[in-house]
Amino acid sequence: MALFCAAASAVAAGTEGFTFLNTPPAAAPSGMAGAVAAASGESWAAFYNPAGLARLSRDAVSLDGRAAWEDVKNEAVSFSCPSGRGAWELAAGVLTVGGIERTRYDPSSPDRFTTDGSVRAGDQFAGAAYARRLSPDVDGGVGVKILSEKLDNRSARTVAFDAGVVRQMNDSWRWAAALLNAGPDARFDSQRFPTPVRLQLGVRCSPASWVDWEADWSDAFHGEKSVLLGGQFHPEEGNYFLRLGYRAQSHGNGLGDWYGATGGLGGRWGNIEADYSVQPFGGLGVVQQVSLSWRFGRKYYLSGSRRLQKNLSR
Repeated sequence: MALFCAAASAVAAGTEGFTFLNTPPAAAPSGMAGAVAAASGESWAAFYNPAGLARLSRDAVSLDGRAAWEDVKNEAVSFSCPSGRGAWELAAGVLTVGGIERTRYDPSSPDRFTTDGSVRAGDQFAGAAYARRLSPDVDGGVGVKILSEKLDNRSARTVAFDAGVVRQMNDSWRWAAALLNAGPDARFDSQRFPTPVRLQLGVRCSPASWVDWEADWSDAFHGEKSVLLGGQFHPEEGNYFLRLGYRAQSHGNGLGDWYGATGGLGGRWGNIEADYSVQPFGGLGVVQQVSLSWRFGRKYYLSGSRRLQKNLSR
């Protein structure tokens, strides 16, 4: 539940804010439980590791939407473009949470509190990232995001920074490291609360042209430590995708054993790609996500290992 409703609860408690940054921004990484720190050449890669943009082969516009529970909406849009020996991206998104009951202290009430209308909470971000191929097998990247969190007519703002690296070991293996969302604490009235800083380390294996496996370790400095496992399967032509994943957290959350499981489907038709993912949240229901991407413009030449070039040419 903290994935979406923390926009309000974090502000109220004065703890970590902007926790929507802990959720996958697109359906493809969501279907793999977020185990994508070592992904490369994808327009959504910057959210998990800005270095993953470096081998983007074509311009791309992406639209992402998440359907969760009633009164919870999450949308994002991004534009990414190869440039010289790397690529850059601009992105923006919004999360809105409505229908939160406003409570006030009332000593005459049996439980000492009464409800008085509803509260609307939400987060917004706008960001930019740049990545560069530092050598045929090493990519580096940086990013910055301007963040805003609102609760009715009150708001908090701050800025967060990302940095990461991807290293191709051979035709089948690569590893990655990324430090995400590092920045000054935000102030909400007299309270301060930190951004959701996390360190994510990943190892990806592509034993054949039709499958990718990845295992990540994620350390949220003000929250959970998690092990993320994900797999992506696709035919030789790369036109259809099946994705599976599982997120194992260091502490249970009472949402059941299937909470950490994810799955997804995807398809590519010419320059258009559509992805879908699903994640169960126990008694709270199911979160579904849809992403649409349009790739256009001329294809850029990519240096690097033969396997990496082949994977990115899909």
